[in-house]
Amino acid sequence: MAEKLAKWFGSAPFILFHLLWFSLWIALHILISFDKDWSSLTLIVSLEAIFLSLFILRAEEVASERSEEEVKSDLKKSEEQLKLLKSIKNKL
Repeated sequence: MAEKLAKWFGSAPFILFHLLWFSLWIALHILISFDKDWSSLTLIVSLEAIFLSLFILRAEEVASERSEEEVKSDLKKSEEQLKLLKSIKNKL
């Protein structure tokens, strides 16, 4: 799930949504003094940043674990091939 979310966070629609969202918030603030001290926007942005970073870190951890498993698998295959080659060489 974290990988899918991290991919979505880097997508153009996600960025466009935020551009529109913040533009609307700023326009409302200027026109009708919505969120006078910007505290609500600050809270929302801070919480979003925390969760975005957590999802991205989790996605990186999953990718790292997969990479490590692939390296171990490749090493095991290489060792088996080396044993096979040694046995063929000994037979010759």
